[in-house]
Amino acid sequence: MPQKANPILSEAVVGMGSMAIQQVPALLTAMQAGHERAAGEWQVEWDAVPYLFSLAAGCAAALSEALEGLQVFPARMRANLDADGGMVMAEALMMRLAGSLGRAGAHDVVYDLCVAAREQGRPLRDLFGESPAAASLADPASLNEVFAPAGYLGEAESIADRAVEAWYRQSPERTGHSRGAGTNG
Repeated sequence: MPQKANPILSEAVVGMGSMAIQQVPALLTAMQAGHERAAGEWQVEWDAVPYLFSLAAGCAAALSEALEGLQVFPARMRANLDADGGMVMAEALMMRLAGSLGRAGAHDVVYDLCVAAREQGRPLRDLFGESPAAASLADPASLNEVFAPAGYLGEAESIADRAVEAWYRQSPERTGHSRGAGTNG
């Protein structure tokens, strides 16, 4: 279908990752040296380790190419988040309610609200606002926070920032800067 823009490169990464996982049993078996590293175990490594490196290199190359062509459409992303009537934020609502209702109680309340939202074709937020559970929120204004996907990212931004910083520190050619005094490489 010529109109499709499938993420085939990301699918290739998943496929190569699946193949890499299959090398784990062979390498674990190779770790079981019988008698002073008897013959057989290290021959497994001759095949498994280069194959793993080939798969890792293939993953890195495919991912790099996929990211070069990545396009982000924030308006479309927002529309997708809004398409389910706020149910993408059901977990956030459950976690907020868990403090007053307990985790199991909060799960049951939010689950029932999600079922009702689907059946009635109404937003989860509206149904929650009408439910007795809404009274358990000490601050009704916090409802805006609960149903804001941008506020439910947790540590994602700081984790990504640390990963990028580490990547730059390991490869000075990316920024044109050296790694600093006292480091090797």
